[in-house]
Amino acid sequence: MIPIPSDVPWQHIGHADNVAAMAAINGKLFAVTKDNKLWMRDPIPSDMPWQHIGHANNVAAMAAINSKLFAATEDDKLWMRDA
Repeated sequence: MIPIPSDVPWQHIGHADNVAAMAAINGKLFAVTKDNKLWMRDPIPSDMPWQHIGHANNVAAMAAINSKLFAATEDDKLWMRDA
């Protein structure tokens, strides 16, 4: 069994700005904020602004695969959109 490091340090790379859910795909970070907006940014170790790219539909959780974003909303619906 491979040992799991228990004390790996985190690196501060920016601001989350009220993020409720996040996912990463196609070399980008995607975030949904508590005010129902969808944002995108590069995953670089620098404090850079998020780019607003759409509405979020009350997302509670988000995942990404095959160039698609998937979101579960507070009203128990599952949504999909292109990243």
